[in-house]
Amino acid sequence: MSTNTSKIEGNDAFCLMPWLHLHVSTRGLCQACCIAPITFGDINKQTIGEIWNGVKINEFRSNLLSGKKDKRCRGCYDLEDSGVKSIRQETLEKYGYKINDIIQDDIVSKPVYLDIRFSNVCNFRCVTCWHGASSKWFEEAKATGTNVAKTAIIKAINKEDEFFQQLESIVSGVEEFYFAGGEPLVMDQHYRVLELLLKKEKKGVHLRYNTNLSLLDFKGKSVIEYWKQFHKVTVSASIDAAGELGEKIRRDSDWSTIKQNLKVIKSECPHVQLEIAPTISALNVAAITSLHKQLVEEGLIDIDSIYINMLSRPDQFHIKNVENKTHVIDQLRQHLGWLKTSEASTETIKKINEILVCIQSYQ
Repeated sequence: MSTNTSKIEGNDAFCLMPWLHLHVSTRGLCQACCIAPITFGDINKQTIGEIWNGVKINEFRSNLLSGKKDKRCRGCYDLEDSGVKSIRQETLEKYGYKINDIIQDDIVSKPVYLDIRFSNVCNFRCVTCWHGASSKWFEEAKATGTNVAKTAIIKAINKEDEFFQQLESIVSGVEEFYFAGGEPLVMDQHYRVLELLLKKEKKGVHLRYNTNLSLLDFKGKSVIEYWKQFHKVTVSASIDAAGELGEKIRRDSDWSTIKQNLKVIKSECPHVQLEIAPTISALNVAAITSLHKQLVEEGLIDIDSIYINMLSRPDQFHIKNVENKTHVIDQLRQHLGWLKTSEASTETIKKINEILVCIQSYQ
């Protein structure tokens, strides 16, 4: 597999993820990423090394290098077509400087970016979620026949001790570890990973979280005390709206507790990069501007600390189905005006404008 950067220029199929990113789903499947259902192997049947240098992943890499788009990557391609930045593009921006290092003639090094979804354990029943991503959805899913397992909790890895031995063998080269769920802060494995990183003196690893921020202590362990020991931590709080609407969308949440936890992080871990990461849907697109403005004005986040996720499914919650699109468009335009007068960054203005462009396309 021979290449150089000239083959990448102008190649809108190319994605860096299969050269640097190891994603393990809650079913134990090693996939291209958390969006594309492209499976390279099963962590319960193969080692990390066997999967990372296997036939399937190398075939996928070769296809990307030759400019062949995989229809299973349409999640990114669709976003790009609608004017919204995709994970593919974000990864190229973040890790583009590594292209010459990680794509070499017949050499594929160990993954540097890990995203292990250890289980579906979660303490919320978000309206837009499902049993596969939240154990709290089990009873409702079972009643409707939509449960994806016979038990509430779905574990990705059968033999965790063996897996952590493999993880220890590659952790020296890891630069980024992404924790998501379920809810990572209520997973035992999350704290085990942090202990491993500290044992290996990997305090420089970038810890990234997508968390509902419902708690900061779990089984006597304070995540705040762990974060104090790492140099770079990014916490993306999955908050969709303020107050009652936020609690309605993310069922079992408590708005006052979430706000208090934001305050604790700001106070006790000022080095943590704190942002909100709302999932934009028909349920909250009319409220996202007020959420952003409120948290900024209360000093809980900086004006540029917002990461936008565009919901693609379930289809009934897609923003194309929002009522009174004209009103929502007016709100977004007003918010853009506020951002500009408040000296928000060009990138933040672009993010909100992407929502505006997207909803305008469905008028």
